[in-house]
Amino acid sequence: MMKKVLIILIPFFFMGCSLNSDRYTIKSKEIDVYSKTKVSDIISINNGKIIDDYYIDTNDIGEKDINIEYEYNKEKKKINIKVNVVDREPPYISKFSTYSHLIGTNFTINNDVFSGDNYSKELTKEVIGDYDLNTLGSYEVVYKVTDSSGNYTENPFTLKVVEPSKENTSNKSYITLDDIDVPSGAYLMVDVSKWDEDIDWNKVYASGVHYAMIRLGTQKCVECDSVIDTYYLNNIKEAKKAGLEVGVYYYSYAKSVKEAKEQAKWVIKTLDGEKLDLPVAFDWECFKFFNSYDINFHDLNNIAITFLKEIENAGYKSIMYGSKNYLENVWNTDSYPVWLAHYTTKTDYKGEYLIWQFTENGVIPGIKDTCDLNYYYKNE
Repeated sequence: MMKKVLIILIPFFFMGCSLNSDRYTIKSKEIDVYSKTKVSDIISINNGKIIDDYYIDTNDIGEKDINIEYEYNKEKKKINIKVNVVDREPPYISKFSTYSHLIGTNFTINNDVFSGDNYSKELTKEVIGDYDLNTLGSYEVVYKVTDSSGNYTENPFTLKVVEPSKENTSNKSYITLDDIDVPSGAYLMVDVSKWDEDIDWNKVYASGVHYAMIRLGTQKCVECDSVIDTYYLNNIKEAKKAGLEVGVYYYSYAKSVKEAKEQAKWVIKTLDGEKLDLPVAFDWECFKFFNSYDINFHDLNNIAITFLKEIENAGYKSIMYGSKNYLENVWNTDSYPVWLAHYTTKTDYKGEYLIWQFTENGVIPGIKDTCDLNYYYKNE
């Protein structure tokens, strides 16, 4: 006798879908960390609309619950979906082709070669390959830096184990006014600090240099207070008196947004209403301390932006100073003008810049030793 088999059909739905999946379409379940992502970037409502198209918090990686309110057939509905905030960007290594290690000394490559990441504050660093730090010679190896998400960057290089050298490798190439062919639309500018000592600003002006960036102050060291440059007051007074248009810069070791804001306020207070023709520059170059700061590139950019914004809130113009290498790979302050440092006769920096510092070995009448020279692209 045949047995009857009762077959019951049970609907099966894939994870992330539901009975109401015809009402919406999920575009993506992965979001880049620190990205400006709205609800509408991850989901669209079919024949309806999102009620609150807010920005999703992307400051931390990992799974997030996103609550969404939407209107469908004139009725308000709610849905919860899960998205994953991810870091897909590999760490940055300052490129190098050789590294010399003195035989018998500590191996300091992790401190000497700058590296960092957009998100991870701690990186795994390793030298891959066979080498002997106690035997003179050259070794072909790879420097590898890995972030907490497994993204990595590799830099092949030659490790040279050498003996101490007594040779003087200093070979300055001086640049005089006769050597300079000022680009069309640019003007010569100097930037100076206490290291340039007493300056005869009348001679500087007479030489054809009519613009100057003057160091107003600096932090004495990491976590130290701000101090005024000992030549600032005389420099700004005499430069203006000689007819130069001036701006100022501040050298920072800031390791937090709070510290950067305090420094900007100190600059504003020290200016004491001083009229400037040129911007106030934020000069942060202490990359050798970066690894000890427990920050990432996102944090560092917030530090710079905080300073620049505070300066502009006080009614001054602001500008970001940086070398070509760091402007291209670390700094992301695009809403502010750039003071580019690139020591070459022709820069291949692709971004826009207001000032280009092209040498640190300029020879200018009125300044005793060599000084920094710049091209200033004045906005007429």
